[in-house]
Amino acid sequence: ATAADLRSDATNSVTLTRAASAGVVISGVGSIDSRLSGLRRAGYFTDQNLEDLRERGIVGDVMGYLLDAAGNVMDIPENDRVVSLHPDALRSAAWTIGVAAVSSKASASLAAVRGGYFAVLVTDAATAAAVVAIETDAPIEPAGRSS
Repeated sequence: ATAADLRSDATNSVTLTRAASAGVVISGVGSIDSRLSGLRRAGYFTDQNLEDLRERGIVGDVMGYLLDAAGNVMDIPENDRVVSLHPDALRSAAWTIGVAAVSSKASASLAAVRGGYFAVLVTDAATAAAVVAIETDAPIEPAGRSS
């Protein structure tokens, strides 16, 4: 079955619809660092796949969807295979909380913030400092927003 088939399955569809209407959402921020990637540990990607994604500008994931540095969910075949709530649905929740620790997740964390997926980011001091350093050195217009 394809991801589209799985998303439209009655049970999965109801689950995703309920998730989209949740008042509070807590989600991790994923890294494409091969040492930390949950997607790699789960067997979805190899080290070479992750290297290819980095070369294509991917910095991390939210809800399994791969993001660029501006926080855009990328229009790539890998995202077509995800069976999860789309990060855009997070914007309608009353409270969205992202969780990321370890400074090597700084780029992914900043992308999630730039994408507007989380109202709150829970992290450690080293990651927060790394996020600020990245934003200070290379500010990028956030995804999905206009000035």
